[in-house]
Amino acid sequence: MIKNLKKIRVILFFNSYRGLEILKFLKKKKINISYIFLSKRYLNTKVLKYLKNKSFPYSIIKNLKSKFVYNKIGISSDLNIICGFPYIFQKKLINLNKYGTINCHAGRLPKYRGGSPLNWQMINNEKKIGLSIVKIDTGIDTGGIVNETSFVNKKKYTIQNLHLIANKIFPRLVYSSIKNVLLKKRLKKQSKNKSSYFKQRSARDSLVDLKTMTYKQLDCFVRALQDPYPNACFRFNNLNIKIKKIKPKKIYLKAGKIKFVNKKIYLGCKNSAAELTKYQISKI
Repeated sequence: MIKNLKKIRVILFFNSYRGLEILKFLKKKKINISYIFLSKRYLNTKVLKYLKNKSFPYSIIKNLKSKFVYNKIGISSDLNIICGFPYIFQKKLINLNKYGTINCHAGRLPKYRGGSPLNWQMINNEKKIGLSIVKIDTGIDTGGIVNETSFVNKKKYTIQNLHLIANKIFPRLVYSSIKNVLLKKRLKKQSKNKSSYFKQRSARDSLVDLKTMTYKQLDCFVRALQDPYPNACFRFNNLNIKIKKIKPKKIYLKAGKIKFVNKKIYLGCKNSAAELTKYQISKI
């Protein structure tokens, strides 16, 4: 039994369901959540409603530059936990408290540093999806690894499945990470030689390249970009066509070719053809 486990004061930084699930789990474990900071950017209104109903102490912030944030960490926190937060912590905030700051990163490190790690892992058709708890430093996802795990990426999964599974795993991973921090367990150092960085995805990254993509690559791409993300899409004449779901089609169609038959749409991939079984058309 760790003597200081229930005495440690934790400040959470989040804006969505992942942070909310971690909050609920830590409260059940009687961890002292002294304060919560929500980011104004990407804030989930249902999360905000829950906090209001449960009377948790919180603030909505648009950056980390205010004296209030600085003072709150210095006075009310032994450990900061980031679980989905769009603002970068400056050096003066990282180690302002006793145990520093740890971050829930939904990717295996050091391979998946950077943004949109779940999407990128699915796009790259990883057999296992990695999750990491990292102690943050002044780099981007470069700190020592406090804890890590993985789960199987099944062929039927979409990005929503990955988020749901990750959100179930992270609370226990965070809880065990708090123990590791208090016990001062040695952090796993990241290998620079094995590191790679992936950028935060945006709508302009959703265009498909049928001339170079195989059917499998297109399928992974489509499943990784389901709602609420900008869907995989292509342009035909003055139309923008969002791809929601596909299936293989045993017809010959040259890579990059698009074929319309009644209300059906077929795409030529690098090694085979795909039929769009669910899609959305809009004018450009």
